[in-house]
Amino acid sequence: MNEKEMQRRQQEEEKRQKEMESRRKEMEQKQLEQMKRGSKQMENHITRTRQYFEKQASKGVTIPVECTAALETIQKVIATLKAATNLEDIQNAGMEDMQEQFQTLNECRMRIEMLARIPQIFKQVDRSIAQMERRWMSAKRRAPADAADVVSEGDLILQNIKEARKNISTHVTDQEELRDALDEGIFSHFEDLGSVMQRLEAARNAKKFLSVAPRMLRDMEKKLLTMKKEGRDIAQAETILKDIRAKVEMAKGLKPGTEEFKTAVEEIAMLGQSFAEAAGVQEESASKFFGPMPESQGGQDFSQFFQNFHGRSEQPGFRGPQEGY
Repeated sequence: MNEKEMQRRQQEEEKRQKEMESRRKEMEQKQLEQMKRGSKQMENHITRTRQYFEKQASKGVTIPVECTAALETIQKVIATLKAATNLEDIQNAGMEDMQEQFQTLNECRMRIEMLARIPQIFKQVDRSIAQMERRWMSAKRRAPADAADVVSEGDLILQNIKEARKNISTHVTDQEELRDALDEGIFSHFEDLGSVMQRLEAARNAKKFLSVAPRMLRDMEKKLLTMKKEGRDIAQAETILKDIRAKVEMAKGLKPGTEEFKTAVEEIAMLGQSFAEAAGVQEESASKFFGPMPESQGGQDFSQFFQNFHGRSEQPGFRGPQEGY
């Protein structure tokens, strides 16, 4: 190969290298422009996110530190992207952490939305406490004199509910923490106070119950005689009646207003219903065999209450860097 041929080949190789370098730079420039366009989309998201954080902060919502840190980190990356003149600048911008930072913002959004609802939640909690207090005061006014210890028990429960409400911070930053505090400190005690009101109702009805018990037993005995004359099997009904007599005698020896008395009354009521079923008494005529069974005075179901304030927000989610950024 002569010198002239070698020069020609060398020139062709140099030309090819220049063309390759030119194409590489062209591709890098297109990629850089694409990433800059993507940075504008991210910047729009971040602007809206910062505005949302500032709006909630102005309402007294405490923005978690990790949320503002993620926001600042992403803004720094965006600033680097906007100022970049080559891909090397992009590689040093910290793009590898962007997806994780956007995920943090997604989680922050859900937390802040929950925090923003806390004042409304507490307003509803306070209304529920006030409603329960009104019901309790009504039950107290109708309580018999011999149930003073039950009244004291209910007063203590209500006092504990109010103290728990004072101790629950309005600056809770965790949804589960708030849920547990409300459930354990307030709503579970609503059930306790409801149980006390049931016992007061049973105490109030004690005299009436004990006065109608003999008549109820006589009606049952008459029903057994009728069944026997009709040739029907009375074994089951007779056994139930025996249990009812025993329960009535036991109830007479219990103090009205106690949990034991309430339980005895409820058991007699259920036995009365069982007797009616065993005797084949029609539903509309069976009530004569039923003892008083107070309706529940329990508090609001907590899980449903909390769900009312945990709906999905209309605030859009934050998307991380898309492919090609």
